[in-house]
Amino acid sequence: VQGPVAAIGIAESRDGLRWRKRGKKAVFANLPGVIAPDILFNGQNYTMFFTQLYLTDRGPRTKISRAESQDGFNWTNVRDVLKPERRWEKRKLMRPHLAYFEYRVYLYYCGARGGRWSIGAAYANAQFAAQGSWRSTMRRGGEMLRIKYELPEGTTRKVGLVANGTTVGVKDLVGDGKT
Repeated sequence: VQGPVAAIGIAESRDGLRWRKRGKKAVFANLPGVIAPDILFNGQNYTMFFTQLYLTDRGPRTKISRAESQDGFNWTNVRDVLKPERRWEKRKLMRPHLAYFEYRVYLYYCGARGGRWSIGAAYANAQFAAQGSWRSTMRRGGEMLRIKYELPEGTTRKVGLVANGTTVGVKDLVGDGKT
């Protein structure tokens, strides 16, 4: 739904083909309307970037905003990210999408002047924080532990394996920019 009462809902699927809506109401609404969410999960928290409608004395406009959540359903800390300022953006910023490469987080978005749509980009230098320890209980006999990780090029991470309270292996992982 688009317009002055648009809100963001959530649906889930096990196969990507059949979808089931969650709940009876929107998970995020912010008047006069919100659309086009792009949600990131960092392993602990959710961050949603979305298009927010707002009204000015020169008529309606759209901007890119963000909100945060602990569970993906209850959103707080809503802040503006980008407002239309450039001539080519005119009054509309739409469809936010985030990507990471070359040590930066890029926010791609659409901007419109009249009926002409263009793609813009903004960026911020990436900041990384330690995630803490991960623990798992494995049964004896033939189980394999596979660790898939992504480290930015030139960074390192120390990984240790402890079995029954004894360290059985430590490895320094070096980021090559690949998974």
